[in-house]
Amino acid sequence: MNIKDYIGERGEVIFIMLITKWCDSRPWFQGQFLGAKAEAKDYLITLVEPTSGDATCYVQVKATNRGYFGKGKNRKLKVGLTRKSLTKLQATHSPTYIVGIDIKEERGYVLPITSSMKKGFSRLPTKFPLNCKTIKAMWKEIDDYWKNKPAAPASSSFS
Repeated sequence: MNIKDYIGERGEVIFIMLITKWCDSRPWFQGQFLGAKAEAKDYLITLVEPTSGDATCYVQVKATNRGYFGKGKNRKLKVGLTRKSLTKLQATHSPTYIVGIDIKEERGYVLPITSSMKKGFSRLPTKFPLNCKTIKAMWKEIDDYWKNKPAAPASSSFS
């Protein structure tokens, strides 16, 4: 393995530690690594006890040991996302997020993938640290998304 692989592996471990953190005496998420075959999607994240039935999202983890650019509310983690990866993530029919991981400080930052995003980026905003406040807000956002989806198809060619 090269240094980039070690950074990525460490980032994945830190991400699972952060996303499965217990907040208010309970877990909110569990994660399953998808491996190299799931292009652009590193993890399938499942909500613990959603009100919507089954609820999931995808996460791509971007890890770095290169630190930050800027200061204060303009501070950004030095990780990027290509336009090609963005397009693949936008094609999922599920909530999808990029989580940037600072492997030195063992911190993560969340950025949702939305249809309004038009290009990749070379720095990830640190506005939403992966802490209890963000974890609970993500859980609610994902649960609300799945509440508004139909539970089953209206019809099937096999019915």
